[in-house]
Amino acid sequence: MVTPDRQAPQTEYDTLMLGELTPVREQALHGHETLAKAPTHSQRRDVGEDLDFPDQAPPTPPRGTLPDGTIRTTGWLQIGPVTISSGVWAALSGLAAGLALTWLWTWLPLVLAVAGVLAWWTWTRRLRPASRATNLRRLPAARLRPGMPVRLYGPIGPVGIVEDIEADELVKVTFTSGHRRRLRPQHPCHLVEVQD
Repeated sequence: MVTPDRQAPQTEYDTLMLGELTPVREQALHGHETLAKAPTHSQRRDVGEDLDFPDQAPPTPPRGTLPDGTIRTTGWLQIGPVTISSGVWAALSGLAAGLALTWLWTWLPLVLAVAGVLAWWTWTRRLRPASRATNLRRLPAARLRPGMPVRLYGPIGPVGIVEDIEADELVKVTFTSGHRRRLRPQHPCHLVEVQD
C-alpha cells in the first residue's frame, strides 16, 4: 500500500522501480478484485483506429537511403535464398594478394584479408552507406503494388519503393525517388527485402 507521507508514483515504471503495488494488483491480493480485470483507465480501440504508439520513434529508413529516396545496396552473390556478402569477396581478394606475397611475411595473407574486410566495411557503412538486400522473387510489372521494394535495373543495383502504378498498354511505375519506368505488363520485376 502506498504510504501517505511519500508521493505516489507517476507512471507504471516508477511503481515497478519503487517495488509498490498498483491499486488493481493490491486489491487482487486481498481478494477484492481479480488480476484479469482491466483497469478503468484503459480504452477500447475500434477497428481501423490508429494503433501507433506515441512513445516509440518512427521506423528509421534503410541505411543506404539516398536523398532522392533510392536505396543503395551492397554487392552480393545470391545462390537460391542464400546471399554471400561482398565483404567475403573483399576478404578473399586480400587473402589472394597476401598468398602471392607470402615470401615477404608469413602472416601477410591474414593481415591483407582483414584489411580487405575493414576497407569494405568502412566503404559500405561510413563513406558510401549501403543496405543489404535479398531478392525474394520476380513479379510481372502488372502485379506490382504501392509500397513494394523493387530493383530499379534488373536483378542487381539500387532499390526503389513503388509509389504509383498506372496500367494501360504499358504499365507506368512511379517510384518514391521520382524514377518513372514504362514496362510491358509481363516484364519481370525483382521484388526485394531490404535488411538494414
